[in-house]
Amino acid sequence: MSPSQRPTESNAQDAAATFLGHERFTLTRYPTGFCHYVFEVAPDSGPKVVVRMGHDDTRKNLEGSVFWDRELTSLKLPTARILHHDLAAEFPYTILEHIPGSDLGQLFSSLTPSVRRQIAYSLAEIQSRVATLPRAQGFGYGFSFSDPRLRGSWRAILDEQLDRARQWIRSVGVASESHVERVSRELTKIRGYLDDVAPTPFLHDTTTKNVLVTESGLAGIVDIDDLCFGDPLYVLSLTYMALLSSRSSTDYVDFWSNAWELTSLQRTVMRIYTAIHCVGFIGEVGQRFNKDVVEIDHARLRYLEGILDDLFT
Repeated sequence: MSPSQRPTESNAQDAAATFLGHERFTLTRYPTGFCHYVFEVAPDSGPKVVVRMGHDDTRKNLEGSVFWDRELTSLKLPTARILHHDLAAEFPYTILEHIPGSDLGQLFSSLTPSVRRQIAYSLAEIQSRVATLPRAQGFGYGFSFSDPRLRGSWRAILDEQLDRARQWIRSVGVASESHVERVSRELTKIRGYLDDVAPTPFLHDTTTKNVLVTESGLAGIVDIDDLCFGDPLYVLSLTYMALLSSRSSTDYVDFWSNAWELTSLQRTVMRIYTAIHCVGFIGEVGQRFNKDVVEIDHARLRYLEGILDDLFT
């Protein structure tokens, strides 16, 4: 993407000024943000706000964030509410409440088990509330209940995840595609369970990121562009894989599982879902993405392959 197609700090300044009027402010870009350009806006007086700015390729994401902000209002979730938006601008943007806190992954190791339990139970309850929203017209990731990206079955979504992992592994050539086939065979063993999955809504990105916390507990949830429709166990399994990948304690997932009172079958399904994420992580090894130079981290690859083996023992 050429520089002229990307928003600049000046564009973010203009967006903030539109919202704040004559109020003076300082603007700082966050170093994170894979999809959007995110800026913290600190007025001379009054609370901070956040500008999330995109471009033509991410306009749909911001449209989705506005849609879901409205839909989730009645659930009274601790989300960063949208205060203003301009989706028709050259560089579309939203302006949101600022929630003080850090991503769960950043503070995770410093949190006491009791605080991790409190956060896990809060997330479990929040996801249960989200599940009361209407079901979608299909499965997968949606900027609305009728997003054309939705698929006809939950198994189709899982197969797409495996296909992507297979393509990534093949493109780099340092890991074996047999890892993907191994997981696919496990999926076949729970075909009946998968056939019964309904398009239940859940927040798919509330893992160790987008969940803002402090040393005393949950602060809020940010960056909801779309919801996933299918089995809510999928977000729990992704959280599990994220913790395994970072060599962190997994008691947080145990707390969440207990809050949901998972059955033996559900725990088996979650293990297989975790394996899907694991081969996705394996596929990421050696991918260029937005990097100029890529080195193969063989130690990480061996570690991830070890996790996959452990999931099936």
